[in-house]
Amino acid sequence: MPQQLLVTELAEIHENVFACWGDLETPLTPDEVLAYSGPIPRKMEPYEVEWFKPRRPAVVRTEHIQRIHVCLRNPDQWPALWMDQNQYGTFTLEDGHHRLAAAVLLGLKSVRITWGGIWRDLRQQFPRSYRAGLLRLAFDEYQPKHK
Repeated sequence: MPQQLLVTELAEIHENVFACWGDLETPLTPDEVLAYSGPIPRKMEPYEVEWFKPRRPAVVRTEHIQRIHVCLRNPDQWPALWMDQNQYGTFTLEDGHHRLAAAVLLGLKSVRITWGGIWRDLRQQFPRSYRAGLLRLAFDEYQPKHK
């Protein structure tokens, strides 16, 4: 069951909510996101395996900005953000970084969160791909390696 969490508490997980995407060469800035005037998709599509394939840095940057802009619309209709506890015992935001960035830009006081983690969500959205190991393989390849 989703619960409410203060945006300020959730934002403390990251030093900068606009710098949490590892596939960007430099962090986004709020001004850059708000100044974007390019095309914005009507809705935010779920991640597919293609998302994790190499793309030009400018394309990646634009895609993140577009996803934030989609989130700026209708925040009361957002799915809950996914929280989990990682292997080191700290709490992590596993899914919802674009929604969190939009919440900061909108000045929202709180957002809905669900405990469970992104893998349960991905298994529900893409059961065949998950069973085939494609999503986990792509996600693991995309994630920075911890020592």
